[in-house]
Formats: sequence, structure tokens, C-alpha cells
Amino acid sequence: MLRKLDAMFELSENAANWVHLASNVVLVLGAVLALVGIIVAFWSVGMVGAVLALAGTIGVFWSGRSREGFANARASEAELKLEQLRRQVAPRQIQREVF
Repeated sequence: MLRKLDAMFELSENAANWVHLASNVVLVLGAVLALVGIIVAFWSVGMVGAVLALAGTIGVFWSGRSREGFANARASEAELKLEQLRRQVAPRQIQREVF
């Protein structure tokens, strides 16, 4: 059941980047509002800021997980390409003992 729920919230790479950016903006805005609410002792502004900061934090973690998956996929593709290039170049190595 968790796998179905997890698959339901999968993002494309572009969408994950946008969600990550928007979540960071919301997180910073929420932190600023919470700080302003504390400084001026206006608790409703502080509460709105805290809720926004929480929403931004959740968005950052959620999109970060998707972005990490895409980064891991790119890294494994690069490793495969490197291994293929090493196999192609290996027969062409210079015989160093001749020199």
C-alpha cells in the first residue's frame, strides 16, 4: 500500500525542481513572518508564518527526495558510460615498458 501511495506522489524532474524552488520561497517567507510576529507580538502573523514554514519544509524534503532519485539515476548512467569508455580505451594503452 505504501508503494502505491509513494508512486502517486512521484514528480518529474522539472516539476521536482519547481516544487523545490517554491517550497524554499515559502519556507523563507514563513520564517520571516514568524520572526516578525514574535518581534511585534502579533501572534496571528507568527502562527501563519509557522504554518508556512512547516509547509515549506515538507515541500523541500518531498521534492528533495525526488531530485535525489534523478541525481542517482544520472550518476549510474555516467558510471556505465565511463565503464564503456574504459573498455574501448583499454586495448589502446601504451606499452610503457618499451620506453
